[in-house]
Amino acid sequence: MKIQGKTIYAPAVSDVLVLSRPDGKSIAFRAHAVMNRQPFDDICPYPKLPMKTLRGGEKVVDTEHKNYNILIQQHAKQYQDWMILTGLKAVDPDTKEDIEIEWETINMSDPTTYGNWMKELESTGFSDIERMRIHGLVIDTNSLTEARLTEARESFLRERAKLPVQSSSQSSEQSDTPSGEPANDSESDHQESNQDGMTSTNVTGGSEPVLSNTV
Repeated sequence: MKIQGKTIYAPAVSDVLVLSRPDGKSIAFRAHAVMNRQPFDDICPYPKLPMKTLRGGEKVVDTEHKNYNILIQQHAKQYQDWMILTGLKAVDPDTKEDIEIEWETINMSDPTTYGNWMKELESTGFSDIERMRIHGLVIDTNSLTEARLTEARESFLRERAKLPVQSSSQSSEQSDTPSGEPANDSESDHQESNQDGMTSTNVTGGSEPVLSNTV
């Protein structure tokens, strides 16, 4: 993709959570945004929802069926667990690189085991609050929260404020009257003095000049 002719590469954000342990060695987790859910859909396709037949033979989803909400919630929970397992990595304390977490009770080919990640964290010694922070780390990374949108908007506005202000010069045009031409020829009267001391007033539009004595 290009914007204004420039190729855009904008990898999704990742966040790090560091949890201290009693032995003084901290454990760090990094959450990445999941870019493609197709692997999940291949393993765990959307459930077949209960159907009902209307008068006339048309078949529609039976949203009032007792299993409807159960199937929807189960599938949503499996996807959330898969997203956490896919997006959550450990961080090497020396190289700061990602390390794959070796789950002992989870088989990524078996969606029924996805929910075991919480139990494994608990058995490893992570408290309930810590487990919730790990859960929130992945969910926030994969969500457009209002706080994240506000941060991005304020950063964008700060960068715009740094740009130099371009002043626009206003050019004024002056209209010059050609020399020798009267400003309003149709309305002006031309007066000429003759040799007898009489003033001849030539009114535009008149057929004969009118003579008057000069006082």
